[in-house]
Amino acid sequence: QALPGGTRKAGIEAASKALKLYEDSEQRANALMARAALREDVNEKIADLSEAIKVDEDNSAAITARAAVYSQQGNLEDATKDFRRVLELDGDDVLAMSALAEALAQQKEFDQAIEIANQAVEKQPDASAGYELRARIHLMQNKIDEGRKDLDKAIDLNPKSEGALLLRANVALAESRLEAANKDLDALQQINPNSPQLYLLRAGVLEQQGDYYRAAKLLEALLQF
Repeated sequence: QALPGGTRKAGIEAASKALKLYEDSEQRANALMARAALREDVNEKIADLSEAIKVDEDNSAAITARAAVYSQQGNLEDATKDFRRVLELDGDDVLAMSALAEALAQQKEFDQAIEIANQAVEKQPDASAGYELRARIHLMQNKIDEGRKDLDKAIDLNPKSEGALLLRANVALAESRLEAANKDLDALQQINPNSPQLYLLRAGVLEQQGDYYRAAKLLEALLQF
């Protein structure tokens, strides 16, 4: 029912029937997660995921899903607790590390966030994600040099990282290094020419160059898009 042609209502009914039939805790948790994924009401979604965790307390997928919902709600305190629990279950889960570091940074817990980001880099030193994560946290603290250094490393490791290219272009634009900003935006255009952020930053470059007409046209195109 989650596939094209299916209906949310029928999917929820099927998951509810499965839940009544299953006795195994893992299967019951899976049925609850399936139902939660189809829920539109956030409170019902959280209730299903909480019940899944209750019947299978070490189910990291359910805990991660609930943490994601909490994050979307802006409930960073509860999201942080859930992400910490995921890492207790699997200390090598780099995605959970990244999510936890982001949540901590948004709560201004920068020292803890950097510590987690450092762990992500140590776990996967040849992957760009940890460096990009740490760069975002540095930039949130206005530590531009540290952030730029990590972004350079992230892009060296993965020249097609959209997030890192956007962040570095943002930094260059803020420092009026327009040639550097355009270079990263050119690279991004090759990867994702329909990126709204690409249009926005291009307009920012044109504005600083005094080309207000073309900047306005790009922003009009962005609004149209």
